[in-house]
Amino acid sequence: MFGSDDLVWPGLIDAAVRGIEQAMYLTSAQRRGIFHDNAARFLRLSVKQIARHHDHPVRSTRHIPSPPPR
Repeated sequence: MFGSDDLVWPGLIDAAVRGIEQAMYLTSAQRRGIFHDNAARFLRLSVKQIARHHDHPVRSTRHIPSPPPR
C-alpha cells in the first residue's frame, strides 16, 4: 500500500512509485517496507496470509506487528 496526500496532481503517483523503486539509497528491505509491510500491518495480515498471497511457504509463525490501538 502506497499513497500520497497529493490530490492536486494525482497523475504523479506513478512517478512517485518509480522514484522509490529507483532510489539507490533505499535497500530492498526498505522498499518492501514502503510497498508491502505497511499495508500488511494496516490489514493485520498474518505471516500465513502473506505467504498464501505470495505462494511462498511459511517460514515463521511471527506476525507483523499490528498498529497501536486508536
